[in-house]
Amino acid sequence: MDAPVAPRWDREPVEEVAVSRSGQGYWSRVRHRFFRDKGAVVGAVIVLALILMAIFAQRLAPYDPGFEDPNGTTMLGAPLPPSPGHWLGTDANGRDALSRVIFGSQVSLEVGLIGNGVASILGLIMGSLAGYFRGWVDTVISRIIGIFLAFPVYLMALALVAVLTPSITTVIGIIIFVYWTATARIIRGQVFALRERDFVEAARAVGQSELAILVRHIFPHLFSTLAVYTSLGIATTVLFEAGLSYLGVGVPHGTPSWGGMISDNQEALTTAPWLIFSPGVAIMLTVISFNLLGDGLREALDPYKE
Repeated sequence: MDAPVAPRWDREPVEEVAVSRSGQGYWSRVRHRFFRDKGAVVGAVIVLALILMAIFAQRLAPYDPGFEDPNGTTMLGAPLPPSPGHWLGTDANGRDALSRVIFGSQVSLEVGLIGNGVASILGLIMGSLAGYFRGWVDTVISRIIGIFLAFPVYLMALALVAVLTPSITTVIGIIIFVYWTATARIIRGQVFALRERDFVEAARAVGQSELAILVRHIFPHLFSTLAVYTSLGIATTVLFEAGLSYLGVGVPHGTPSWGGMISDNQEALTTAPWLIFSPGVAIMLTVISFNLLGDGLREALDPYKE
């Protein structure tokens, strides 16, 4: 996935473009541009539906995702095709596929939102420190970022999983550990340019501390970049979790997970393709919707776009 073009915060402060030539406020224009983008709206609707599905999984799922059909209509070793009683069929263990897809959204969104959210915040802090204070601080942080980026993500994740117990917490920790560097590198470049702006020099002139300048005057200009990269990063981390679960090193075996469902049922691809199709579509929709949302936010939050 190509890296998105960062919003042009380095050209001038947000305050200078807060009101457009038509007199319309910045946030009004953001809202107008976002809802004008049909792709962004579709992405936001799907994301909202996924979040609601994860929150209300207990109410929406027709069966318990980890056990056989309590009505006794399934047979172990004989997956059932989609039917009125099981809309997405059942697997070889008699588990309802729809219920497992619904509960799988909890794992994917929990890992994506928490893992990528914390990684983005860590990247914001480390990138801001490197870009603003420069010197040895920038050297140390940049070297750490370079070391992390030199290793393939999955190879590093597999190495960490080898010494840790598979769990959702472990997967979230791995995502934080490997994904903060991408955000930090982008933020560092943004802060590097912003620290030379006139409004920063004016804040220094009136006696504000360096930390206060960073928090009060630099951070607000990074909101757009952080929002865009966080939403796009969630799509990446959802796919990352699915890949780890498919390899059997993600969440514990038996936990409803989209990647785990594909791994468990891949041998039934020709005889029961619905067992692969349903979690695959769920992963695809989640990744596409977060990408659409991220692209829409990038365009909507650009203060120089009418």
